[in-house]
Amino acid sequence: MKKFIPILGLILTLFTACQEDFLGLGLLDGVGAPIEYDDSRATRRLKVASVCMECSQDADSNFMRMVYFIEQVKTEHPDIRLIVFGETTLGWYYKPDEPEAYQRRVAETVPGPATDSVASLAELHDLYVVFGLSEIRGRDLYNTQVLINPDGEIQAQHSKRFLTGWDVVSGFESGDGFVVTEIDSLKAGMIICADLHSEYLSRNIAGEDIDILIHSLANLGGVGPDIDVIARRFDAWVVFANRYGQEDKNFYTGQIYISDPVGAYRIQSEDSAGFIYYDLGVY
Repeated sequence: MKKFIPILGLILTLFTACQEDFLGLGLLDGVGAPIEYDDSRATRRLKVASVCMECSQDADSNFMRMVYFIEQVKTEHPDIRLIVFGETTLGWYYKPDEPEAYQRRVAETVPGPATDSVASLAELHDLYVVFGLSEIRGRDLYNTQVLINPDGEIQAQHSKRFLTGWDVVSGFESGDGFVVTEIDSLKAGMIICADLHSEYLSRNIAGEDIDILIHSLANLGGVGPDIDVIARRFDAWVVFANRYGQEDKNFYTGQIYISDPVGAYRIQSEDSAGFIYYDLGVY
């Protein structure tokens, strides 16, 4: 059963976001007739998995869970090409009693131990891996998403631009620029959670005519509309990777999905940790 984003959480996101380029989603954005997107004869395909992971406060434990999921996905789907994890996967997204001190404890450099280890796995299994982490850059903290390719290289990284109130009190700085890269023959854009509300990112990424949007996040609730307005906004497939479980007083329901360019949810899951897999097609 789908769950709507809690009203309080939505208000927190909208009114504590610190960016000047706010682009909200209206109540009518998810209204419209379903449209069929037939990719059965697509000339390009990409086999993807979206992971919903339960994260502890310990970075090493979370990394081992990432390894477990990478191995599980590869075992069950040997032809997998892209595995996407959620936001700040190496730790809790928000620790209310010591938000910034905690993020500094679990933060790593990029490149660093976690990216080096994931790079070895990506090269071993011949796949792309995307995951989020708290990045330390000098003395500054960033909420960062990293894409590692099958050659074991950091192909791209994006730092969250549109910060929520929880990001701010956790000490994160706002990233700049936008990222569009290539995964096999597909153009992929990268955003993190509330980046969806950035007019700058939306305009620039959509302007690149992307095929797939990688959307890592830490979302408390599910998606409300029956149509994925994110996919329609970008006219692209969306791989939506989240987290699951109790973190202090916050409970993450764990909704993940893969939707097509006209906003139809091709596969989705909620209420547990795990992963979903889909073979998507692009003309």
